[in-house]
Amino acid sequence: MTAARPWVRLLRRRSRGAPRLRWPGRRFWGFTVLGLGAYCAFLLAHWPAAHAWSLAERYLSVPPEVQVGTLDGTVWDGQGIQVGTTDLQAEQIRWRVRPAALLTGRLEATIEASMGDGFAEGRATLAAGGLSLRDVHGRFPAAPWSRLAAQFGEEVLLAGTFAFAIDTLRVDRGGRLQQVDGRLAWHDAAVTVDEYVELGGLTTQLRAEDGALVGELGDTGGPLQLGGGWRLDPAGSYELDAVVDTRDGAADILTRSIEMAGPRREDGVHVGIEGTL
Repeated sequence: MTAARPWVRLLRRRSRGAPRLRWPGRRFWGFTVLGLGAYCAFLLAHWPAAHAWSLAERYLSVPPEVQVGTLDGTVWDGQGIQVGTTDLQAEQIRWRVRPAALLTGRLEATIEASMGDGFAEGRATLAAGGLSLRDVHGRFPAAPWSRLAAQFGEEVLLAGTFAFAIDTLRVDRGGRLQQVDGRLAWHDAAVTVDEYVELGGLTTQLRAEDGALVGELGDTGGPLQLGGGWRLDPAGSYELDAVVDTRDGAADILTRSIEMAGPRREDGVHVGIEGTL
């Protein structure tokens, strides 16, 4: 067997000492993924609310009646000016999202809104099962709702203050009402048709029934005695079955108006109205 030539031996020695190519280990990839995740979280935390709304308008079916003035801040902590619809608009809406809730598959936020001399605030949770509202309460003047009241007859002017407190409201993914536990009140209620008439304090308890919003009517002892209930279906159809009467000291025009609505029974005058909003 012949001895290897000198240049062959030199080539073998160089090949043994040459560095080998090695892939990065798990530690390297772990830090890389962690860094990318932190960078993405940074971008999301500073994502401008105005940019997010522009994307929503472009790719989602936003109802045309929804109007948004200006948006400031981020999608996590920001505010909007002149947000709402033509009939109902908030001068300012402020929101704050709890990022920690995302770890449980939920989106939670606190929302505060100011509307003229009124306000509304509460907590909203969006999960796989649908939307939930909790601890929602507020108060606003009744006068701006006069236009809605006019749909039921001649021109009507409302006075007083509307207040609401919703302990729980749940809507499933299909938009069907699942649960409602709350109260509405009309404090210092008064209406002006031909004359100014005081009604007192009126209340209604809220609950859900077969996907519809149902209310039980009552009063706080003012000139108008009120009972009965109402129902509002998701399609917008409503039913009102009220029992009304007056107490001592009520205005004559209020008594006459109630007597024109139907015959008086032992518990008062029964008023039934049906229609669609």
